[in-house]
Amino acid sequence: MRYQLPPDVLHYEIKLLFGLTAQDIMISGLVIVFGLQRFGIVAGLALGLIALLALKKYERLGNRSPLVYLALWAWNRYRPERVTMPRVLPGGGGVSLSVTDWEGEEMYRVEHTK
Repeated sequence: MRYQLPPDVLHYEIKLLFGLTAQDIMISGLVIVFGLQRFGIVAGLALGLIALLALKKYERLGNRSPLVYLALWAWNRYRPERVTMPRVLPGGGGVSLSVTDWEGEEMYRVEHTK
């Protein structure tokens, strides 16, 4: 007996409604129900919308939810990570190091001349 496993066994879940899994639907439903009971109709529906935005993942956002993407964007915007590395280049002249972006455009170049 042979069985072909899915490529990603750990994250294999069936998408039921709007790309949400059963667990995502239950979580957002519970948020709506508790919001309705505690805060009223408008606040309950607003909390449900926020829960859906927190759970629904989009491919164009790096397979992240919009709330996670906005939080990461704000973190990177206001507290950017600095990458430091020692400037150790081989001896001799004419050695250069260039850094490019994803499209291949050169962002900056470090040249070592003797």
